[in-house]
Amino acid sequence: MSLGNATRMMSQTVLIIIAAGFCHCSNPANTEPQVRLVVSYNPYAGVDWTTWQRCLSQHHDHTNVEEAKIRDYDGAGYQAIPLLHYSGVKSLTYTRKERLWPLSKFLKKYPSDEAFLSTLQNAKFFIPSMEEVGRHHMTSPFLLDYLELYEPHLDSQWQPWQYRSNQELIDLIAQHRGLALIAHPTESFDLYQSLSGFHGLEVYSAAMNYNFITGKIGQNKNAHFIRVWDDLLSKKSTRIFGYAVNDWYGPFNREVRETHPRIYDSGKTLALLENYSLEAYRRSLEQGSFFAIMDTGMVKGNCPQIQEITASPDSISISAVNGNVHWIFKGEVMQSGSTLSLDNLPSGMNYVRAEVRNENCTVFVQPFTLSPATRE
Repeated sequence: MSLGNATRMMSQTVLIIIAAGFCHCSNPANTEPQVRLVVSYNPYAGVDWTTWQRCLSQHHDHTNVEEAKIRDYDGAGYQAIPLLHYSGVKSLTYTRKERLWPLSKFLKKYPSDEAFLSTLQNAKFFIPSMEEVGRHHMTSPFLLDYLELYEPHLDSQWQPWQYRSNQELIDLIAQHRGLALIAHPTESFDLYQSLSGFHGLEVYSAAMNYNFITGKIGQNKNAHFIRVWDDLLSKKSTRIFGYAVNDWYGPFNREVRETHPRIYDSGKTLALLENYSLEAYRRSLEQGSFFAIMDTGMVKGNCPQIQEITASPDSISISAVNGNVHWIFKGEVMQSGSTLSLDNLPSGMNYVRAEVRNENCTVFVQPFTLSPATRE
């Protein structure tokens, strides 16, 4: 190359650099806009962390309408206690054929449920619910109307309160103002993906923990429950809420308290309420303003205490005492620490949930919905 050609090329390069320096384009045509994630649904957004009540409750244990079992739950510190047993199959002798509501209908020595509650130390209200067992088991909090499996060999014709499939059961629970919760989701992901309209599912069961530890089942089904939850959140809806339950292994099971104290009374719900009432309780469940708790400590109640949850355009923060926070998407811990930065997360994340853990407990925080927003 001649000296003249080299000089001309250097001059052209300098001109290009100078021209580029005078360009103040905010979004050049060859640059893709950056995308960040923001919280589009925060289940705890409406909570007043300074004034609202913490309500310890249960959503799957067979208290039936037995006074002794209810008093055991009260003695364990519960503010909300379910009236629940198997329900709705005529051909099964162990199922109830009516709703267990109100309690005073069955405990006739008390003129009202309020009269019975006045004899308790902690309980503030009861939760109407049953375990519907005609198809995949589901619990039905707030449902007041009796539902039943349609059995052609026993029923001359189908009735409006009868169901034939899992989806019909869910639809009927919703139609009659209940919430459908999937009990012990042991089946494949495909089954739960095929259903719609259910409010939540069990993500921890003391019964499954007991069966695994004692060798009655060979796999830890609770781990499967969590995988089902994450699969549903990532593929179906980010507003499916998780519950932890006792299912026969609650405060009235004295034998398990002696033989397996860590499993005893280890699945529970902690709801955040404006006031102690069934109406406020329902609002909190519908919004997801509650926690599922796996309490496997030798002494119950030594769990992380969540003092506040806040969300900003850039982050989500959990203020917790006696616990470490882990932020989870599709079963993987994305970050650990009290604050989740929304920067540099995978663009495909549509939710994040948190687990706050110590050596005794895991507190499952309900999922936050994430959506993309164009960075300005």
